[in-house]
Amino acid sequence: VMRWGMIPSFAGDEGTRATGGNTFNARDDTLLSSPMWKRCLHRRCAVVSEGFFEWKALKDGKKQPYYFHNPDGKLLTFAGLWDVWRKCSPAASSSSSSSSSPPPSSTETTRTRTEIGERGEAGKPEGGVDVEVEVVDEEIESFTIVTTDSGKDTSEIHERMPVVLADEEALAQWLDCSDAETGKEVAEKVFSKRLAPLLRPPTKGIVEWYEVSADAVNGRVDSIECIKPLDEVRRGNLDRFFKPVSGSAVPLAPPPPAMEVGGCDDDGADGEKK
Repeated sequence: VMRWGMIPSFAGDEGTRATGGNTFNARDDTLLSSPMWKRCLHRRCAVVSEGFFEWKALKDGKKQPYYFHNPDGKLLTFAGLWDVWRKCSPAASSSSSSSSSPPPSSTETTRTRTEIGERGEAGKPEGGVDVEVEVVDEEIESFTIVTTDSGKDTSEIHERMPVVLADEEALAQWLDCSDAETGKEVAEKVFSKRLAPLLRPPTKGIVEWYEVSADAVNGRVDSIECIKPLDEVRRGNLDRFFKPVSGSAVPLAPPPPAMEVGGCDDDGADGEKK
């Protein structure tokens, strides 16, 4: 399972803390200008989701969360990029011209200088020279979601939103990475011709949205209540408030006893009850 929040392969041994939590999203207008995104443009992926949240800023400074989803109940597919971060330790070097050094164990995950060269750390080994070998101690595959400007109908909620690959043609075009060899950057002309047209807000009818409870912003809450419409949640809360708890109904109080009231005789004297 890939981790959301991309850890670039060049992050070093402290890669899990090097990103600073800023790699959950990649702005479409920085894919070519940011070295981190540009080097991963040949590593494109699709992120499948039931929906996503955006927060609308209110005049009082508070934020109201909204839930975006496909009105037909289908899954949404977002454009994404991925990378692999590895924590490695050096292994004993071996000479490609010597048969005295045994090869690395088949059960070990190793990398030669050729593989390291993809990160620009070393060049290709040549015949008859020592080959540096690293043992991979930890490996994390991670991804980021590409975002774009919101459309006219959604911009009142938030100015940015994920790039939605709305049909099979757009999905196939995004995942077709034949435009670049592994380890090579995608050329600007390829990006402009093939990828840039996909980086736009979805057409009307692809997504719809509604207000949800503030619990949606609480990472400790994992409940279906997070995606229920806010008015439905409020109605449910009122129903629970007024509905007696089973087995704890308060019994009705008995009626008060009849009061005995004395009357008056015609002459005004107090009468006695007969």
